Amino acid sequence: MPDKKKVVVTGFGGRIGKVLRDHLGDKYEFSGIDRVPLDGLDSLTADLTDLDAISPAFEGKDAVIHLAPEPRHTPHIPRNPPPPPPTSTPSAPPSRARTCSSTSPPSRATPPTSAGTS
Repeated sequence: MPDKKKVVVTGFGGRIGKVLRDHLGDKYEFSGIDRVPLDGLDSLTADLTDLDAISPAFEGKDAVIHLAPEPRHTPHIPRNPPPPPPTSTPSAPPSRARTCSSTSPPSRATPPTSAGTS
């Protein structure tokens, strides 16, 4: 059997990276790059914006699958983002819910009675 193709995957620890490993791991030799350490996987922990740090991961590989999101689109991974600008929008006024008072249903008019006619 020929050697497996060597494929490096960016965003290796993500949902799609896991699907690739689970379903194609028997056909390809995967390694990866991710911003967080991935225990038990052949991976490099680095930021994709640091070319010097990630370059070694591509040496000797046959293909690259780029799955890593743009770093600002992963809020669950802290990156010390700048604080949001202050807002000048006033807060919304309190809600004024309508309340219905409980009253008895309107009374029905009684039909006129005829006074004793002979």
